[in-house]
Amino acid sequence: PGFVPISATSPNNPLPGQAVNLYHRFAAAGPRDNSTDNNYYNLNLGITGQLFGFEVDGGYRRSDSKFYELGRNYIVRPLAQQYLNDGTYNVVNPSQNAPEVLNAIKATITRDARFKEEELYGTASIGLFKLGGGSATLLVGAEYREETFFDLYDSLQEAGVIEGSAGNSSGGRRKVGAAYGEMLLPFSKALEVSLSARWEKYSDYGNDFSPKASVRFKPMSTLALRASAGKGFRAPSLPVLTQKTTFSAEGVEDPASCAVLNPGSAECQVNTYTIANPALDSEKSTQFSFGLVFDLTDSISFKADYWSMKIEDVINEIGAQDLVDRSNGTDPRPIPPGLGVTRAPNGVITRIDAGYANEGTLKTHGIAASVATSFALASFGRLRSELRWSHVLKYEEDGVDFNGSIGQPKDRMMLVNEWTMGPFRAAWNVNYIGKNEFQPGSATDRRHNGGYTTHDLQFGWKTPIKGGDLTFGVVNAGNKLPTLYTYDNRDYNFYLYDAYGRTSYLRYTQRF
Repeated sequence: PGFVPISATSPNNPLPGQAVNLYHRFAAAGPRDNSTDNNYYNLNLGITGQLFGFEVDGGYRRSDSKFYELGRNYIVRPLAQQYLNDGTYNVVNPSQNAPEVLNAIKATITRDARFKEEELYGTASIGLFKLGGGSATLLVGAEYREETFFDLYDSLQEAGVIEGSAGNSSGGRRKVGAAYGEMLLPFSKALEVSLSARWEKYSDYGNDFSPKASVRFKPMSTLALRASAGKGFRAPSLPVLTQKTTFSAEGVEDPASCAVLNPGSAECQVNTYTIANPALDSEKSTQFSFGLVFDLTDSISFKADYWSMKIEDVINEIGAQDLVDRSNGTDPRPIPPGLGVTRAPNGVITRIDAGYANEGTLKTHGIAASVATSFALASFGRLRSELRWSHVLKYEEDGVDFNGSIGQPKDRMMLVNEWTMGPFRAAWNVNYIGKNEFQPGSATDRRHNGGYTTHDLQFGWKTPIKGGDLTFGVVNAGNKLPTLYTYDNRDYNFYLYDAYGRTSYLRYTQRF
């Protein structure tokens, strides 16, 4: 909860004669409850054919996403402050307050959002000349799209007077034009090279160019070698560029603050303001990979790849806990300009300014491998399995390797099994996320996760009705839950895990 200034003469002042900041949760007013309505519409009109010897494909796309939200039992801070100071609200026994007092400091809040995208696109391809492995092919294309976005919060939230709300209005419009091309060069039956490039121009920040080259060499029928190199980019999103300053009481771990704000607990909430950064530029990336595909037998196939990526001017969301860790030296990276942590003389955090920034360089590389099998089980159908494993060798931000730290596990694995026989099928998938902790090897930092394994089950039946398919499944059949600790104002790292637990579903699909 945020603090409320209490006057020296207030009946609710625990230190009469001295103005204080009172931290209080208005739980007596009832739980905050949000209901949302989200609709998505998509239209794609296209045409394909031949024109002047070219294979052409073009059309018009339109997508429209609409979102509306109602929030109940939110506290209006100025009214709550008034009632606390004049004694109308009893802070000692909150549940004893009359319903009319509690209702008078509450509001129903709203949020209305829409993202609309309209696009014209077209491609043309043609064979150019003969090579040892076939015809060299050229494809060229162009796109033009307009993005319109708004996310409107009610006036009370915009004014920052709603306690516990998170977010503020944003909106904007951008136009994007793109041109791209790709050439396929089959020099022989064993050697194939592909060259491609894409150029995009954004109306709100600039333009970017991304070339790529790849090669595939198959020295024998059971072995294929492959490699690619290229550049890429990621443009900053409209919400990040246009959002108004947002207030939220973010949960953090900070010993100096939590000892005062929430004694006996490692976690506490502090006033946090998220600001926009209209000066953001796009991220620039360079990628390289090479690997192989080897068919050991007709039933067993092996794949392995090494990949490397460098991203410059990374668009990072610098959250409350990130800034706290940087301010106290736990995280060695500096705080970007414009962001920061403000503390009272006793060390208690009074304000955090969070937001997005183009920050530094990310270098990461790793390996990925898989083994796939497919065996007939005599008269008992067929069993297909695949074991996929990825291992990050380095995850370095501005010279500091965070590989294995919180949110950055070194290892991930998935075992996929599917059995089919006639109209019936069954699947069993095992998902594994490796351990990760804020300070690898630390005996005192409690923010850590061990290996995390979940099991998904699915059963299907192709019904006698032509095109009909019935599926029953269970996600996370073992009801595995993530380790709880404060992460980005949640009780767990929701970027890696979910807390839904065991989830069952039944789905019927009819195709015509």
